[in-house]
Amino acid sequence: KKGCMDRAQAVIDEMLAKGLPPNEVSFNTLVNGWVKKGFMDKAQRVVDEQMIARGLAPNEVTCNTLVKGWAQKGDMDEAQLVVDGMVSRRLTPD
Repeated sequence: KKGCMDRAQAVIDEMLAKGLPPNEVSFNTLVNGWVKKGFMDKAQRVVDEQMIARGLAPNEVTCNTLVKGWAQKGDMDEAQLVVDGMVSRRLTPD
């Protein structure tokens, strides 16, 4: 189920190893893939441990993808935390 996503993460890792820093689009693609597969813990870790750790702020696409994923999992508390973070950063929840 997660095989393709493991490969996608490997591509990001290869980019980093070659000195080619992924951008928000690269990470948003990875987040979206994990959300579609239902692995919210992995999607959230991409944001927390890869994007933010590299100084990239989650944008509206990132956050709305996380909100959708948490809501689909039935975890409205996590979804609300993301929405609250969006509002505080003046991003528009979708």
